[in-house]
Amino acid sequence: MRPHQLRALTAIAEHGGIRLAARSVGLSQAALTKAIRELEDEIGMAVVVHTSDGMRLTQAGEVLYAHGQAATAEMRAALEDIERVKGGAGGAVTVGISPVSSIALLGAAYRAFRSRLPDVQVDLVEAHPWHSMPRLRDGSIDFVVVGISGDRAREEFATIDLFTDELMLGCRRTHPFAYAQSIAQLRDAEWILHATSVEFRDALNAMLARQGIAEPRWSTRCANFAHIMTLVTECDAIVAMPSHVWRAPWVAGTVARIHVAEQLPAVEVSIYTRRAGSLSPAAHVLIECFRDAATAYRASLTGEART
Repeated sequence: MRPHQLRALTAIAEHGGIRLAARSVGLSQAALTKAIRELEDEIGMAVVVHTSDGMRLTQAGEVLYAHGQAATAEMRAALEDIERVKGGAGGAVTVGISPVSSIALLGAAYRAFRSRLPDVQVDLVEAHPWHSMPRLRDGSIDFVVVGISGDRAREEFATIDLFTDELMLGCRRTHPFAYAQSIAQLRDAEWILHATSVEFRDALNAMLARQGIAEPRWSTRCANFAHIMTLVTECDAIVAMPSHVWRAPWVAGTVARIHVAEQLPAVEVSIYTRRAGSLSPAAHVLIECFRDAATAYRASLTGEART
């Protein structure tokens, strides 16, 4: 495979038609078509198909496109590192972090990182389990910090575990179910489910089934943390969140924990990186800062337990 062939494939994937794709890479339509045909001849499979409204990638084309995106990201990181060696710009690092993970770790990690690499550009992306993984896979995100119930992500990505947190149920302080003692009492409540938390839902339902408790009525799915907190504090919605969220001062004053007898599934907050490909020095430093922040956070929980 040659670079101009991958550029042609990328252009078609992003523009969906030969004319716009050719214009985006500064080639004639004939030259772009030739590059695609050469690529197909080389791998022995079709990478694009014509549709009624343009062109789309085949399964083989999608695989090549994903690898091409990752390769582009690696090259961009290499050039940034070279500039730093030459004394140029400080480089950049892009991190996906979930809102609940940021509450426990981001402040301390960011302060430490800035004290060590003040000139590096940091791009923070709101990340949710599985929605953020395609961007990690194609290299547009250097690493992701999220909490996930289940092991599916570990099969594909390298993992650095930071801490394990228990899930707790919360609601507004004047909620009719604020003093419920069992999830069975909450079955007909208005539940908010993180849009990407399928693993949590399945784990909770399985746990309830073992205890003979009917599963809750999952009525609303939402991926935005601000939306979730609005529904919890202003409506009759209840939600399951990691315990460290409820410890945040701006949450603890407005949300009540529902002390149910059942133990909810745990969430493992971890850093996920691509198994193939290298991270920039700046990304390695920021990962180290997140690990240090997690160590301090775990120590603070130990201190709470002792007091």
